[in-house]
Amino acid sequence: MDKLTQHAISGEAVDALIPRGCQQPSLMEEFPDLAPGLVMSTFHSSRLWAGVAWRRAFAGRADQSAAARRRVGQLLADTGRADDARWVTAELVSNALRHSFSGREWGFFVVEVLRGAESVRIVVYDLGGGPVPDFSQTPGSIPETAEDGRGLAAVAELADRTGVAGNAATGHAVWAELSLMEGLPDPPRMT
Repeated sequence: MDKLTQHAISGEAVDALIPRGCQQPSLMEEFPDLAPGLVMSTFHSSRLWAGVAWRRAFAGRADQSAAARRRVGQLLADTGRADDARWVTAELVSNALRHSFSGREWGFFVVEVLRGAESVRIVVYDLGGGPVPDFSQTPGSIPETAEDGRGLAAVAELADRTGVAGNAATGHAVWAELSLMEGLPDPPRMT
């Protein structure tokens, strides 16, 4: 069954999928605890939002960054910003794994893509425990000997808008918005 698609399956249908003699698995154990306040806060708006939303949790391992980048690139393949979006995703995920509880053995992070007609917001949710990510530095203000800080500064320079919500106790939602109007070819001219 496709993990991106949810289907309602009756108890009889589940029983038919399990070979005889095998114990029926507990379907409820596969789902993580829900945090509706954090997730739904991304959709609260003074106007109705008519965009597309995609969200997925990834294990808190460095190898999962490639999977997250790949999926974000697929979601934006029809735009001129897919490469930029993959790079932004890589930086935000790297930051979450390096500076929060998301990078611990039991950790995970969530990537969310909110795509509108003219822009996209890429959000990485971490598990907190680290400092609040800081977009205020510029690439030129970071000493060359510094080991940290360049990634978020470069994201801030590339993105139209950036931001952070949350704290060390609740986790952070770190985001960057990119215009989808950049990188598009000019429409053909009618003569």
